[in-house]
Amino acid sequence: MDARTPHDIASIEDPLERARAASDAVAALQDQSVELSRIRRAAIVEAQGSGILQDDIARYLGITPGRVSQMKKTGAGERKAPAEPTGGPAVPPDR
Repeated sequence: MDARTPHDIASIEDPLERARAASDAVAALQDQSVELSRIRRAAIVEAQGSGILQDDIARYLGITPGRVSQMKKTGAGERKAPAEPTGGPAVPPDR
């Protein structure tokens, strides 16, 4: 992502170029969010592995212990893969 700020992007005259720049910025931020969530999850797992209690981690991060548990499971920001459909194929077979 280039280093344009939201203000810079908002000032782009051409609406299509402005939309593209905004989309590119959003995609870059989403990628960063996913990577930072992975880093945070690994740090939480490491902290617990070294003996730090979940309640203490939560207090330090300013969140609830339940939220710490959620972050450990999904990395907070990472999306869980959708469950596999049950009951047969999604597309009927050719007859």
